[in-house]
Amino acid sequence: MSSMFSKIAVTAAELLQSGNLNPYEAWEKSLVKHKKDYTKDCPKNTFLGLCQEGYIKNVRKGRYTKASKNLDYAKEGVRILKTTDKRYEKHGLLWKDIRSNLSLEPNPGDGQAPVILGLWEAGYIK
Repeated sequence: MSSMFSKIAVTAAELLQSGNLNPYEAWEKSLVKHKKDYTKDCPKNTFLGLCQEGYIKNVRKGRYTKASKNLDYAKEGVRILKTTDKRYEKHGLLWKDIRSNLSLEPNPGDGQAPVILGLWEAGYIK
């Protein structure tokens, strides 16, 4: 998975392993490390949603985001990955299944699936 959002999410998860940062700080620090100034909220809120639900290794559940749609996408993405034998080589296919399972119309997504799949492939989702 080589999407920029997956790289940012994986770096943020790596930063969280020290226990010195909260998920929001880790995301922001990861943006700086990757020299990106993204203002997109969807990938960030998907990452924060995964942290909020306790899906990221060594991160306590907590209130990190209010973005309910991205939280729903994050939870459904993890549920799919944990319950299927299907191998998602492209984040677009995972996004399509997330939208379908939530009975939502197809759309191209806004960086949510790369965050979920990147963290899954890097072993940060428990």
